[in-house]
Amino acid sequence: MRSIEARFKKCQEKNPSYGNYICLMQGVYRQGFTRRTIYNAFKKFIPSDDYLEEEMPQLISQLEVHTKRSEDDISGQKNDQEGALNNKHDPDIKDRK
Repeated sequence: MRSIEARFKKCQEKNPSYGNYICLMQGVYRQGFTRRTIYNAFKKFIPSDDYLEEEMPQLISQLEVHTKRSEDDISGQKNDQEGALNNKHDPDIKDRK
């Protein structure tokens, strides 16, 4: 939760006009957090008078959408790992056959 908290606070400091929900959304954006982690952060950072109780599941679901990494992020990370293992990205290493 610390990483969400740090991102949340950073968003608040940089953008004082943003609401708590927007800063929380920035905090979870493409970070791959679980629903439980998002729920706990929501309860911690969003005042209960900012939303109706029946709206909470939908608000949490929207945060879940934003925390998911895109396929490009995932495949790019995999390619970077494979490249590092094969030394493909190191310009000092010539192609070895």
